[in-house]
Amino acid sequence: MPTRSQLRKSELAESGLVPFRVGQRNFFLGAKEKRVAAFKARRQYGKTTTFGKIAIYKMMKIPNHTVIFGSAKLSLATEIVRKQEQTFDDFGSRADIQREAALFQNLADSSKDEVSAAGQILKVADSLDNREPDNLTKDDFAELFEKRRLEFRIYHSRTSYSRTKVIALTPSAVGETGDMMADEIARIKNWGEVWEAIEPIVSSDPRFRLLLSTTPAPDDTHLAFEMLMQPPGLDLPTCPEGNWFISDYGIPVLRVTAFDAYADGVQLYDTNTGKPVSPVEHRAKARDQDAWDRNYGALDIIGGTGAIGLVEMTAAQIRGEGKCLHVEVRRPDDLEAALAWLEINLTGGPVCCGWDLATTTNETSNPSSFTVMEHFGGAYIERLVCTWKTDSDEVQEARAKAILETVAKRGTRCRRLCIDATNERLFARRMQRQLGRLCTVLLIVGSETTKIIGTEETVNMKTLLGENYMTAFKDGQIDVPASTYIKDDHRMVKKEKGFFVCVPAADGKHGDTFDSGKLAYHGFNSQAGAITAEALGKIRIGGDNHRLPKFTPRRLV
Repeated sequence: MPTRSQLRKSELAESGLVPFRVGQRNFFLGAKEKRVAAFKARRQYGKTTTFGKIAIYKMMKIPNHTVIFGSAKLSLATEIVRKQEQTFDDFGSRADIQREAALFQNLADSSKDEVSAAGQILKVADSLDNREPDNLTKDDFAELFEKRRLEFRIYHSRTSYSRTKVIALTPSAVGETGDMMADEIARIKNWGEVWEAIEPIVSSDPRFRLLLSTTPAPDDTHLAFEMLMQPPGLDLPTCPEGNWFISDYGIPVLRVTAFDAYADGVQLYDTNTGKPVSPVEHRAKARDQDAWDRNYGALDIIGGTGAIGLVEMTAAQIRGEGKCLHVEVRRPDDLEAALAWLEINLTGGPVCCGWDLATTTNETSNPSSFTVMEHFGGAYIERLVCTWKTDSDEVQEARAKAILETVAKRGTRCRRLCIDATNERLFARRMQRQLGRLCTVLLIVGSETTKIIGTEETVNMKTLLGENYMTAFKDGQIDVPASTYIKDDHRMVKKEKGFFVCVPAADGKHGDTFDSGKLAYHGFNSQAGAITAEALGKIRIGGDNHRLPKFTPRRLV
């Protein structure tokens, strides 16, 4: 009776392409059966080579077919050129580009005989001028690759060919069509935008496939981390072929670790001596074992620079399920429905609100975010988070007023409304005057400094409010809406060198719900507008009333 691996090798032999590692063959077969699949494997395992073999197989099998190979290395090289940087990191450097170009050249050279045996012809083309030069040198090949003009063609007849285009993984891939292969997606900084561009490709033709490859992302705020994360509690055994699982995103993922590959005879070598070592020995000598677990163990390590960790955010959304709501206000009906929901779900706890202002309406502009937070049962519950885009001051004021009036309907007004006045100071001051009759309105300027309580140290308000909000999340005190928007927007905010930073997304999201949430939370900690114990001590009551000034009405004569 033939073994499972022998059966697979026999099946693949019919295609003329036999990946030499068992895990590679496993993914090769999976890509034939699954419309979307991901290959998450240890570094230097041959993920790119596997993609190349799949591309050649599809070109041989289907006349006039297109395969799009998206390279993360080209994407990073493009970014480096745009920024005019002179130094490169360890991924996306010119040497790295040349290594990947050489890999493609070797793949093309080694596949020509197999293609020829099938009665077809494999050629390398320059997509710019449609030339098909013969005998390309290593430098010629690297130049075509680096300039994103490299194209492989397999001719089925003199007039019919299939092709593989090599492109940079950018949002401009939205115009591509065919099988899509996205390589090393965890290295694409704007992967969320790229995914939005390429995901619809598989909807246009049932023959198309969307394949992803990567090692786990080093930062758990990266979308690739969440898309391909192994479900909690799933124990995968060591297996030469690797292990398939379904991520929470519904994506079939084949994971191949250094332990799996070692069981298949793929050797690791000591960094210093070059002698063969086991994965256990290799890991023991690693200075950064978390990095080893990512790069060789293919493990999803929770951590990174995100202000709100994935675990904390997931827990906060689980607690907020059914009692918190996020609404993107695009029509008047959206706000009316949200306020009706808020009126029903608010209880008797004190309420504070936070408002992160934005007075623009473009698709890529930042939205305004308004958070209604209630302190109830020991938790700070973001009952309602509204986001909207408008350039009308009157609309903004009307919406804020409607929210505050809805809070007051329960018989207790909002305690404080904190408004970010860092950039929109004039409008914020106007809102302070207009809304002051509904509650105490505080204007927060992020760049202003304040003393840390109990010390002489100072910190700017943006950092102080961000730290307090982040700590409340870690302590499990914040409940938030179970909305993808809220999760993604909160986790865009990162903590770098003691400061909170956020790079805007293509749709304008800029951590705005994080900001309105931290402002609302600050409302509970601020003493502004309250009668303090010190102030109470200065009020004279009882027997001292005779010392207070008396009012004597004027008498008409």
